[in-house]
Parts: sequence; structure tokens; C-alpha cells
Amino acid sequence: MASKRKRPPAPKSKPPVEASRDVIPAEVLEQLPDETRAAYVQSISFTGPLPPPALLEHYDKVKPGLADSITAMAEAEQKHRHSWETSALDAQRAESRRGQWLGFGIAVMGMVSAMVCAYLGQPVVAVSSLIPVVAGILTALFSKPPSESE
Repeated sequence: MASKRKRPPAPKSKPPVEASRDVIPAEVLEQLPDETRAAYVQSISFTGPLPPPALLEHYDKVKPGLADSITAMAEAEQKHRHSWETSALDAQRAESRRGQWLGFGIAVMGMVSAMVCAYLGQPVVAVSSLIPVVAGILTALFSKPPSESE
């Protein structure tokens, strides 16, 4: 039968983590074994560009002006993001407009070629050049616009 080996106790000379004293009351911390005190970790998480006000205040105590610097950095990032999104939307709008003009040009050329062929006495060629134009126009009118995921 295998014998269980006990861990040697942690050295008494190492003090517990100082940050833990602010979170855990001293009397509770002193009752914890050394292994538990050494393994205690506090995790703080938040969403968004700015930390919570209490944390900003703590940053400002550590280094004066740091909270203003963090706030200015978040404002600059937001301004950059807004300008980037505006330019992306402008580019998308220009691309859409260009596609509409090209589609209009192709449709007009198809109709003109069909009329020229009909005028020259080639009705089969005229109809065969008009069918793709009409199909393209109907497809553009009745199809759903592409979604964001495509």
C-alpha cells in the first residue's frame, strides 16, 4: 500500500500578500494556513473601455493624473473608432453606388444592342440579348440584400 507523503509546512518567515489584508479581515487571514494565504488571488474584471470609478481612484492614488490619462486614452480610442467606422461606411456607400451605375450602364447597353439588332432584322439575336438584361433587372429588384455575415 502506498503511503501518503505529507507536504512540509510553508516557512513562517514569509509574510502573507499585503493586498490580501485589504480584502480579507486580518483576524480571518491569520486563521488561514500558510498554504491558503499564499494561494489566495483576487481577480477583478470589467467590461468597457474604462475601469470602475473606485479602481480609477486607486490608480490616481498610485500615480497622480493616471485616471485622467486613462480617460483621455479611452476618449481617443472612441474617437478613432468612430472615424474608422465613418470611413468604412463611406467606402461601402461608394462601392454600392459604383455597382448601381455599372449595372445601369450594362442594362442600357443590353437594351441598345437589342434595339439595334431588332432594327437590323435580327429578332432572335435581339431577344437573346434582351433576356439577360431583363433577368438581371428583375433579380436586382426582387432579391434580398446581402447580410452582414456574407
